[in-house]
Amino acid sequence: MNNIKTYYAPKKITQHRGINLNKKKGIIDKLVPVMPENRKHFWINLPVSVTSEDLVDEMGLGNAFITSDYE
Repeated sequence: MNNIKTYYAPKKITQHRGINLNKKKGIIDKLVPVMPENRKHFWINLPVSVTSEDLVDEMGLGNAFITSDYE
């Protein structure tokens, strides 16, 4: 009983994170026209935010998904 630890719940996030407006516009302009109808609603209604950073850039993953397997 002496080793009981108390854990606290993380702070609840009450609003959507959103993405940068320019990134959303690029997705809507380039990808939405060629994607299936059932996917379009998500991207068109995705919230935007001026404070959201691109997680790919923020985490340094810019080239993480590019491999030489396809060259």
